[in-house]
Amino acid sequence: MCCIIAFDSLRRGEVELTTMPDLVGVITVNGYLLLIVAICAARISGRDEMARSIGIASSLVLIPLACLIFVAFNADRNGFYFVWLGLIIAFVLFELIADSILQIDFHYARWAIISYVTLFFVMILGIIGVAAQAGQAWFVATIVTIIMAAVAFVWRGIDGL
Repeated sequence: MCCIIAFDSLRRGEVELTTMPDLVGVITVNGYLLLIVAICAARISGRDEMARSIGIASSLVLIPLACLIFVAFNADRNGFYFVWLGLIIAFVLFELIADSILQIDFHYARWAIISYVTLFFVMILGIIGVAAQAGQAWFVATIVTIIMAAVAFVWRGIDGL
């Protein structure tokens, strides 16, 4: 949906090409962070099927991320922007494959826990990088990240991972 709105606004000349990836990026990454918080909250409350459903739905973030790559090429973004997007995409794909498709039990697969946590924090770096491109929006991304980190610590304390 963000891509449709973004391309329509771009077509009508309401938004410059250089600011469009910023707008789509901030909306996408903050929405994805909120979905991750919802997954954590569902797992904490014992609703594993709901968490799995939200996880599968959150993988739809790959669509606007692909849109961001396309728009960013046309906006002549620097290489770091593509690295940040790649970090986010890597985490989304790992979460989709390991958690939703293969349904790996993270309690017993230490390699999965290490990979997940590593990709999680690297993805946070990518999210902050993408959000920082929009100027003041990095503040919103940082606040959501702090909330997500707090939920993750609570989850760790309850679940024992």
